[in-house]
Amino acid sequence: MKKILLGIAAFLTVLAGGYGINELGAGVNTGERTIMSEVATTTVGAEFLTNDYRNIVFNVANTSASGTLKFACSPQEDVDFATAASVTNRWDYVQTVDREDGTSYDGDTGFVETNNSEVRDFVANIDGAYSCTAMWTRTAGTSTVKMRLFNNQ
Repeated sequence: MKKILLGIAAFLTVLAGGYGINELGAGVNTGERTIMSEVATTTVGAEFLTNDYRNIVFNVANTSASGTLKFACSPQEDVDFATAASVTNRWDYVQTVDREDGTSYDGDTGFVETNNSEVRDFVANIDGAYSCTAMWTRTAGTSTVKMRLFNNQ
């Protein structure tokens, strides 16, 4: 009887879209990825493949930070976020929403930080994006940016 119940539980887990207990009801859990770690200069962060996911949560941890943070995504496989967007290098800044208070940030404007030490979460809908990254235009302090991808199944 115990084996039958375990088998049913495993079957229900697979039907729910998860591959383990930690993923039930949360879509496919990809783990956290580091885009940039304790950067103190203007930086284009590491880019990550996002084409199998619909939503992204960016976690930003700042220490005495000042500057502008923008998030960028592209449908192009061989994009170079470090060079200007063009017909052959197609990427754009994406709108994000602050999970703390629901403030929406236009992708071209980004999130402006002025000498703050805090942790913030931003969410973005990335339907159709092949890869995404974050970009800091820094004037002071340090920042770490991490991301987690979800399908919200």
